[in-house]
Amino acid sequence: MKLAFKKKPKVDPTEYDVLPKQSQQPTEAQVFFYNENEFEEFAKFKITEINSFPRNGFNSWLNVHGIHETKKIIKIANQLQLHHLSIQDIFDIQQRPKFQEFDHYFYFNIKSKFVEENTDLTTEQISFVLGKDFLVSFQEKKRDHFQHLRERIRQDKGIVRERGVDYLLFLMLEAILTEYNYMIEKLQIEVENFQLMDVNVDPSPDLLKEIEYQKRKFKLLEKPSFP
Repeated sequence: MKLAFKKKPKVDPTEYDVLPKQSQQPTEAQVFFYNENEFEEFAKFKITEINSFPRNGFNSWLNVHGIHETKKIIKIANQLQLHHLSIQDIFDIQQRPKFQEFDHYFYFNIKSKFVEENTDLTTEQISFVLGKDFLVSFQEKKRDHFQHLRERIRQDKGIVRERGVDYLLFLMLEAILTEYNYMIEKLQIEVENFQLMDVNVDPSPDLLKEIEYQKRKFKLLEKPSFP
């Protein structure tokens, strides 16, 4: 059996690859600056003004939707002095989840799994960069897992404004896990419906198709979501 490489090794490690399967949604950003006493929000943050991030005296959270506009992502990465390996990892949506520690930040990515409106199960890569008093989340697609956290910051609910960005990261991961567990429960209910079938009757083509569809869902769920 012959082994074939999907792509040739690069001579220049700073030539970043954008995969065809990436969502082509425009790259947009939102920023929160907050502390115990005040907050400021930029719902449509201009990446050309990235030199204002992070802000001294505040916890700074930058959330990015869409990663296929490489120039914008690289501009953010350069401002945060990210290693070129971290930049490539942000673009590489086919890799396994990983965790890496660098001099002034931690990088890791996860696979968020959810059901689309057409009931298809799909994944989204979310990359996180956690540094001193700043957090950046790069979402492959514009899917809002964190609206309730934005409201907590705006309305000063709970203790999120009293804690650092590491606590915000904890809440973000908790939200993704909650959605994942809900999806597991939903799939379990769907599978239980198969137990109502008459085993003495040959399954219809439609039923066989549904069984195969459910198998694909569980295969996707078997893939690791966290490092």
